[in-house]
Amino acid sequence: MSEAVDAQFQFLQDAPSLLVKQSTRGACIEACCGCEFENSYSVFNPHAGSEKILKAREHSSCLSRCCCGSRRNFKMTIETPFEQEVLTLVRPFHGTRGCLFCCCFNYCFQVMRVYTGKDLPCEKTFLGYIRENYSFCHPLLVVHNANDDEIYRITGNCCSCCDYTMTIHDQEGHDVGQINKKWSGIGKELFLDSDNFFVVLPQRATPSEKALLLAATFFVDYLFFEKDEHPDQD
Repeated sequence: MSEAVDAQFQFLQDAPSLLVKQSTRGACIEACCGCEFENSYSVFNPHAGSEKILKAREHSSCLSRCCCGSRRNFKMTIETPFEQEVLTLVRPFHGTRGCLFCCCFNYCFQVMRVYTGKDLPCEKTFLGYIRENYSFCHPLLVVHNANDDEIYRITGNCCSCCDYTMTIHDQEGHDVGQINKKWSGIGKELFLDSDNFFVVLPQRATPSEKALLLAATFFVDYLFFEKDEHPDQD
């Protein structure tokens, strides 16, 4: 990724970790009618006095949310507190989740593509994508850059209790970061789709790679922690 693109994400360069909080907006609608509401999140830099640096919002149709649940297609825009759109995430509809009999069919696995936002000089530049890969019992996501090179793997456990941790591995297989889902309390966990994540970013990650890992955090929430899913493989 070019230095010109990385320069647009300087606010991520200075953040060794991120705190991602999902909004409870629309929680009453979800609880009453069982239909998903558009997700929205706030992103904070814990090392800068818990400064809010980004806000993210899903854009999807009511039909896709009601009929497809956590498998729905959507676009997500990520903005600074000053309404500057810096990232766009696109998740196409890929039907069912990957399973034992689908390991040879790419269509069965979920994908999220990441682009620069419309308010940046390098607007709509493709940064890379996150892809769900087949794994017999552990959740596995693979992060690719714009050149289709695999740069990180994110693995989880086959079961969870309260807090849940996924590990970020580099190309050599070393543990270089984590995505931690934090327990939100029994009330929220049972009745609301409101999740909090603490993301420890790799020390050597470029700003563009950090943007991809932030996108991966949102992807993890949809894949494993929406109401009709569980933090394990289907």
